[in-house]
Amino acid sequence: DVYFVNNSLDGLPFSWDFDDGTTSDLTSFKHTYNESGVYHPSLTVIGVNGEIITKDTTITVYPQPQASFIVVDKELYIPEEEAIFINESTDAVSYEWDFGDGSKSVEKDPRHTYDTEGLYDIELHVWSDNDCYDALKVLGAIEVFESGQILFPNAFTPNLDGSSGGAYNPNDFSNDVFYPIGEGLEEYHLEIFNRWGILIFESYDINVGWDGYYDNKLLNEGVYVWKVTGKYNNGKDFKKVGTVMLLH
Repeated sequence: DVYFVNNSLDGLPFSWDFDDGTTSDLTSFKHTYNESGVYHPSLTVIGVNGEIITKDTTITVYPQPQASFIVVDKELYIPEEEAIFINESTDAVSYEWDFGDGSKSVEKDPRHTYDTEGLYDIELHVWSDNDCYDALKVLGAIEVFESGQILFPNAFTPNLDGSSGGAYNPNDFSNDVFYPIGEGLEEYHLEIFNRWGILIFESYDINVGWDGYYDNKLLNEGVYVWKVTGKYNNGKDFKKVGTVMLLH
């Protein structure tokens, strides 16, 4: 908005021309330009002797930035998933995000990991290169739920003295059985494949891992593919694929 005040003396007749197709005969007021550009508003006064006096000025109106964004996933399961934001703001060059949990970011398209479940408001502040400002706040933009997790090592060294059947003690760090660290699991299915895609081990019990043996024979050193599927306690399915190095 631009504020105009007529300081002409003697209460002479006058009129405003804002150079955008609008006029006014008010003494003081504010005027809004709806489009950016360079304008030459003028005030025309009729003098006491009938002379016409016109004064003008130059006003530059810069584009107003518009804050806008998309939340890719409105429901997240932690700790495995992160929030992804796509910034769709226009005429903006700098940004500040508020993720609703005390964390902020100045990246254009940030990602954020929540630590606690809950419903979070997201707010985006934007500025143009002329320091014009806009903001957008979306209430309840993301709902975060706690989920289980499952993590696998990338190598292990089987016991050379013979097969253990996959039994292991999680407090034993000898690393002679390949097994995951998991929590919040309701269903679990682990499969191990050799490089030709042949299934050499599977387990439906997270307490039974792979000891590196197949048909009671220790397999060769090398890279093996594992695939795990299952369901967390919150009902969310999971599927992961990776590789493990068997070392002698």
